[in-house]
Amino acid sequence: MLKLAVAVAVSAFAAMAPSQPASAAAFNTGNDVLQKCDAGVDVQDISYCLGYIAGTVDQIALWTGYGGKNCIPSNVTLGQMRDVIIKYLKDHPQDRHMSGPLLSYLALGEAYNCNVNVTPGWRSNPSPQK
Repeated sequence: MLKLAVAVAVSAFAAMAPSQPASAAAFNTGNDVLQKCDAGVDVQDISYCLGYIAGTVDQIALWTGYGGKNCIPSNVTLGQMRDVIIKYLKDHPQDRHMSGPLLSYLALGEAYNCNVNVTPGWRSNPSPQK
């Protein structure tokens, strides 16, 4: 029975995985993130969104662990971060074609008064390759 449960879980996870090449600069644009995260009650999209945000926040923690400062309060929930990212993406439609992780980083940095350092001119070539 346990083997069946594991097989079902692995199959469900594989079905949710994006079908883009691993060589892409980023798997998701801001448009992709908004589509999944603002999906209403679709359980698969919301689950994907929360997992995506958790991974992005883990990456921010990794980046900031090398001399930076993780300024996201420890008691902030994934749901709150989802709300922050959705609001940022809706407030910046001109940037939504850009890298989803970058825009998520900027959204959280703005919301929690982080000192977000982005290379000058980042808007000139920030799009993931699809």
